[in-house]
Amino acid sequence: MATRTSIIIVDASVPTGSRPSWFDHEMQQFQKDFIKSTGGCLSLINNLKVQESTPNANTVDLLSGQAYIEITKNSTLYKVRLDNLATVVLNISANVSGNPRIDKIVARIDVATEPDVNAANIGLLEVVEGTPAGSPTAPATPANAIELATVSVLNGQTVFANSDITDTRSIVSIDSALLTDLTKSDLGLGNVQDTLSKFDATANPAVTDDSGDGYSIGSIWVNVTGGASFICVDSTVGSAIWKETTIIPTQQLVTVGETIDGTTTPQAVHISDGTGTRTQGSFYKSDSDDLTNRANRFEGFLKGNKTATDTDILYLNGVVDGFTGLTVGEDYFVSTTAGGISTTETGLKVGIAISATEILIDKKTGFSDRVQGGSSSSLSIASTQALTDGFLFGALLTHQSNTSVVVTVFSDSSATPTTQLAKIRRDNTLIYNHNFCIPVKKGNYYSTNAAASGTYTGIIYWQPTP
Repeated sequence: MATRTSIIIVDASVPTGSRPSWFDHEMQQFQKDFIKSTGGCLSLINNLKVQESTPNANTVDLLSGQAYIEITKNSTLYKVRLDNLATVVLNISANVSGNPRIDKIVARIDVATEPDVNAANIGLLEVVEGTPAGSPTAPATPANAIELATVSVLNGQTVFANSDITDTRSIVSIDSALLTDLTKSDLGLGNVQDTLSKFDATANPAVTDDSGDGYSIGSIWVNVTGGASFICVDSTVGSAIWKETTIIPTQQLVTVGETIDGTTTPQAVHISDGTGTRTQGSFYKSDSDDLTNRANRFEGFLKGNKTATDTDILYLNGVVDGFTGLTVGEDYFVSTTAGGISTTETGLKVGIAISATEILIDKKTGFSDRVQGGSSSSLSIASTQALTDGFLFGALLTHQSNTSVVVTVFSDSSATPTTQLAKIRRDNTLIYNHNFCIPVKKGNYYSTNAAASGTYTGIIYWQPTP
């Protein structure tokens, strides 16, 4: 049997004359076995990077680093390693041609020169001068070389900066054929689970998007149409469970409906449904006892100084700063002063004070909408879309002896809901249900219609679920 091994570690006790020797072509074969590309740098951070000299001059600096360069010598292909041990300053020759030119910075192996004992005389770092032209191009890369950068040289230019230098380095690559049989365990990733995810869905995941389709616990699903993301917590076939992980935005650009100055103290605001003279979709100051304009709602805070039709940033979640004199740990509510907040409970909670100047918005436990009736239309609510799952509560409280009051409640997925879910009524001779409570799904719409022959009092609340 005739065999020969490659590089091995020899014990220091083995006499020099008894140690194995290796031929150059054997070392070169080792490099060629692993290096696929025709050459390149070992990294692209600062390895053999070309940059401006300090101070700027008619030179550029080539930093230290290592590269492999493919060369041909005596009809034999080699992969040669070049080590630049210190920064080299390269001169850019004057250009007085009348036209710009592009020079190329290269690392080259001089195959015509026999290497000295340290092989320190054949690795060259050079400037290849380009040809001036109205629209110049970079010169060709010489044989047995790799390019590192190009330098734009204007007519008469004598000082060069980084803006004149274009980095053209490439990184040396390993032969991909050597990687085809690698396993996760080979890379120390044996405990990492293969997880199928879907990042281009146009609908939310269903219970049938399960392990039978390749999904597993931890799989991610992104609905690019609906702007929602989910994670799989149970991949059982036919009953997969996906939990929504969509991040709730903390800010949103909105249109202001009136003059609001939140520069001194952030102002509590709500979005109008068009009740009264207000513009539907615009934001106005919240006011817990302004039932006429349905201002007894809360969406978030505005901090700018804006007038009607201006846009401002609505802070609708998270921490809002800019307040003064808050009591840490106290719940705060929309007050009876337009835009203001206080610790007096009004059913319209805005959040909790986490410092003397900061509110953590928390609308989960407060009613976000309240309508109180006093005439034939006061309990009529225009079609409103539910931004969360929730409940619509209503009750008729009192009525005059000659009054007949009927309130009908509608809710479904249509922008103008027509599905009747409840009806309450009071009059002199008949006794009907005086209250209602209906669930409303996120994204659905709800509305109410009130008809009365006199004066009455009643109330309707929208309660979002946590």
